[in-house]
Amino acid sequence: MEIQLFFSIIFIVLGSIFLPNIGFTSQMIALYVILVMGYYCVVTSFVIMTVMLYYDHEMGALTLAGFLFFSVAILTRISIILGESYYGIGFFLGGF
Repeated sequence: MEIQLFFSIIFIVLGSIFLPNIGFTSQMIALYVILVMGYYCVVTSFVIMTVMLYYDHEMGALTLAGFLFFSVAILTRISIILGESYYGIGFFLGGF
């Protein structure tokens, strides 16, 4: 997970440097940063599910997958209702 965190930080830094050069607005870059952090949290959940399945704990993996699905869906819906400035926050918090 340290490697995933390292590359997430690298891509956030590189994205903040190079994305404005190709026409990204500050709002798009802020959304990019939130989504990179959200994907890091979701990948962490997937790793935990894989470990649960390795140790034959199917019910725990199913519970985690269901919780991840419903939390991301509900929080994303709420962030859409709140407006453009909250886009991506639901995905990040759902994966967290």
